[in-house]
Amino acid sequence: MCSRLCLAGAFLATFAPLSGQSKTPHPLSHSTAIVRPFSLGTDTTESLRAIADTTRVHIVEGLKAAGVQIVDRSKRPVQISELSTFVTAHFAVLGALGMADSQLVMIVRLATMDGDSLSQVRLIGPPASAAAFGDSLAGLFAPTILGRPGTP
Repeated sequence: MCSRLCLAGAFLATFAPLSGQSKTPHPLSHSTAIVRPFSLGTDTTESLRAIADTTRVHIVEGLKAAGVQIVDRSKRPVQISELSTFVTAHFAVLGALGMADSQLVMIVRLATMDGDSLSQVRLIGPPASAAAFGDSLAGLFAPTILGRPGTP
């Protein structure tokens, strides 16, 4: 009898949650993404920053409208203490932009949080096309984030 009772006690003790473990946040769904602020080239200007911000807002709004949950960390830098929750999103939208010969050049990538690039899009055009480009990117990336790749 003691061997059965001791074995049951060891089993319960082994699988009991550790202190504080029940307070950990639940992982976010697979339809969660982070849309990072765009990186700018060395010739950063206020107008270039405004174009980058406008494009990002259009991407975020379009993804939200499609049903993607956005983790927004654009208001402040990520703190070391937040790194464990930083990777709870499954996708990231990253981009860089600059100007070349009065044309806006943008490279935007959809990646997994493991770093695998799923899609990369380039735009070269007038600065006025940045907002429409953001809307198009949201439509392009949303199906993949939502688990419906190939859906327009």
